[in-house]
Amino acid sequence: MTITYEEPEPDDPSDPSEPPECQPPTIWNESSGLCEKVCPADKPWDDTARDCVAPPERQGCDNLAGNPINFLSGHKLQRETIFEASGDFPLTFSWLYNSFGNHQKTGAGYSVGTGVSGETAVHTEQPLADDEQPISLPLDKDPTQEYTGSSSEHWRHNHSYFLAYYTLPDGDTERLIAYRPDGSDLHFADEGGIFVALANRDWRVSKEFDENQVHMGWTLEVAGRIEKYDTAGRILRVENEQGQGITYTYDGEGVHQESIADDNGNSITLDYTDGNLTQIARNDGTVYGFAYNANGLLQSITFPGSDNPQRVFLYEDSRFPNALTGVTDESGNVFSTFVYDEQGRAIRTEHNGGADSVEVDYVDANTRRLTNALGKQTTYHYTEMNGVKLITEIEGEASANCAAANKAYTYDDNGFIASETDWEGNLTTYTRDNLGRELSRTEAAGTPEARTILTEWHSEFNLPVKITTPESITEYSYDSSGRLMGRKVTPVVSP
Repeated sequence: MTITYEEPEPDDPSDPSEPPECQPPTIWNESSGLCEKVCPADKPWDDTARDCVAPPERQGCDNLAGNPINFLSGHKLQRETIFEASGDFPLTFSWLYNSFGNHQKTGAGYSVGTGVSGETAVHTEQPLADDEQPISLPLDKDPTQEYTGSSSEHWRHNHSYFLAYYTLPDGDTERLIAYRPDGSDLHFADEGGIFVALANRDWRVSKEFDENQVHMGWTLEVAGRIEKYDTAGRILRVENEQGQGITYTYDGEGVHQESIADDNGNSITLDYTDGNLTQIARNDGTVYGFAYNANGLLQSITFPGSDNPQRVFLYEDSRFPNALTGVTDESGNVFSTFVYDEQGRAIRTEHNGGADSVEVDYVDANTRRLTNALGKQTTYHYTEMNGVKLITEIEGEASANCAAANKAYTYDDNGFIASETDWEGNLTTYTRDNLGRELSRTEAAGTPEARTILTEWHSEFNLPVKITTPESITEYSYDSSGRLMGRKVTPVVSP
């Protein structure tokens, strides 16, 4: 099935005063001369991506609190683990929720002129002359669940990977977008044949060719993880540097993931109804069911068992019908509750009876104040660098249970941490390569107790080959697949 979606030409192309009729949700922008989306405040327009893009967060884990809330952006996240198999790099299955919604522009492959029939979707964003090349982007109206495994724009499962390729209006400048299971997306620019993430330079994507130099797919590499995609952007395999991994197969139309298997003998088959994933069955015979509400949001998970235990998800804020407000456990008890402000930002999370509560105060654009169940307040200060908000200071205010303490960070030109001052005032400084990998770390910097650790990295794998400390030198050797073959520790003799 080839889907072509083009903006219609103006009724009278000869009349320059009449703008083209744009396809919703885009509108005509006189300044750029393009049909563009109206972007929400949290996802400004990005000229490189030609889309509304949320600023990336390099310190994602540091921005999470409670069950959990991303207190920098204000979105509620939820992970529901269905099962975890055993073995090395085992098969797991989880649902991931994002209250701000996943990126909706997900489709079935976007390469201009090189797509395979049935896998190509072309989105032309402006009226084109006969000799102009269209911008190839995912379709706004293309159902996301058909190609990502999503149940809606707010829920995805942990195998919902997708890679999108497109070119800018010049017809030559290539870009990639990697859509992630957590609803985020990373944008890549071509740097000499290797696509490098604009915000996180340790993410790399390369084209794969056969012996005849025919494009066969893509390989994404980051932090010891390798992801293989076909030319349409569908995930085929995810593995670690030792080659252990998970393999994906698709139905006859190449649309839905039909089975997922790891190298340990664990596998699942996936069944769909109206594009929604409604059941997964493990090869050990256990079956899990998924149901949805009228808005297409995940409403319940049915687990194996004679009494069909269910976990139920609540959406009870009339202002924001897609906002997750609570979870009921398999015994029918309310397990967790979430509250939102008038802007749809999560401001409170708690477990049953108010346990483990966290409240968020969005003080200003660069300040957040958190209050935990014991009344202790912690204030986070941010600065913006290269379009990314980074924590510069964390103030822990004194309470009946905790003393006051501060923590601080500085950054290098690439936005990686250059120094860190911990709660006790100890300073650690770093030097890094352009991928953010640590080259040197000096602990207790500026004191007589200072000690420096040096790290050298493998030329091919994201693995250390030599770590030098004041006490010892540790050397590692690997085979051609990156498997550890040897480790040698040599004591350093003090002069």
